[in-house]
Amino acid sequence: MLEPWSHTSPAQQVVAGPRAVDAVAEHLRALGVRRALVVTSPTVAEADVVERLVRRAGRVITGTVASVEPHVPAHAVEAVVREVHGLGADGLISVGGGSSIDTAKAAAFLLERHSGMPGVGVTDRPGLPHLAVPITLVGAPYTASFSMVDPASRRSTTGAGPTLVPSSVLLDLDALAELPSELFARSVAVALAHGIEVAWSSASSPEARALALAGVARLAAAAPGAIDDVDDLDRRGDVLVGAVLCGRARQNSADGLQQALAQLVGARAQVGHAEAHAALLPHTTRFLADVVDTADHEALSRSLGGDDPAGAVQELLVRIGAHTTLGDLGVHDDDLEAVARQSGSHRGVQTALRPVGESDVRALLEDAC
Repeated sequence: MLEPWSHTSPAQQVVAGPRAVDAVAEHLRALGVRRALVVTSPTVAEADVVERLVRRAGRVITGTVASVEPHVPAHAVEAVVREVHGLGADGLISVGGGSSIDTAKAAAFLLERHSGMPGVGVTDRPGLPHLAVPITLVGAPYTASFSMVDPASRRSTTGAGPTLVPSSVLLDLDALAELPSELFARSVAVALAHGIEVAWSSASSPEARALALAGVARLAAAAPGAIDDVDDLDRRGDVLVGAVLCGRARQNSADGLQQALAQLVGARAQVGHAEAHAALLPHTTRFLADVVDTADHEALSRSLGGDDPAGAVQELLVRIGAHTTLGDLGVHDDDLEAVARQSGSHRGVQTALRPVGESDVRALLEDAC
């Protein structure tokens, strides 16, 4: 019997290619942006991709906020909001990884609500158009959600809005080519985690599940070669396609156990989001493998190229140099206890494929150590 489902496609243009950022002025004009604020981190602000972007955009750039921090602390978002008001910016350009893009989305979220006219549907125009330039393989450019952390409590919260999906995404292959192998491998782990979560989520539409499985297959096939030969841009391009498929699949799915625990561990222990995903993914995959539908289990196995998805994930992470443990990342026993306590309030845990209690989370985290 056909199960009911729905699929919603937000208005978004994704452009990939060599020096894709060089066309930024054209994309800003199409969005109607005349005074753009660049949102990035102190490190990325010094990168060639930002210099090219600012030069090509010209007078449209009204300022830069280069104070993005990992895990998106609230004060970093508030700094962007203040600059938008102070400079009269009418658009945002985020450059960097997930933290830069989520900071821009969170700022747009607050600004929409301050205006009293938040978007209510994907057909609404965003209050503040957002052009994203990701330089890693993150899924943040393709979704309407974001996460923030309260530094005082070290707790992660999430927010979302139908108009928060970046209107344009420029995937600059030259910027991706400059990503060091270690960071590239960690990015693969994030994309892989997103794809596996969508492939096994009961909230995924059939199209989202198909995109995720295709993305996982691309990542599994191309990532080892891309790591072995950093100059093989064709392989890196294949990995990018896989990551985009996994990221766009998230538009019609929901965060699950993997994303929830990665957010909670990252916020609590100040562990990088990519590293948390890499440490947790084999264990969350194994935890859910016993209850996932047989057809979904077999489909993911085919994409990964093995009969045991959890084992194949761990083997791939080891092969590309991304495998790690929570212990290696400096996560302590009190962090495990805190994350287990907090997990019950996270929607990704509440809607997991099987019931998940504090003791289950604690055991899973201990396995990941």
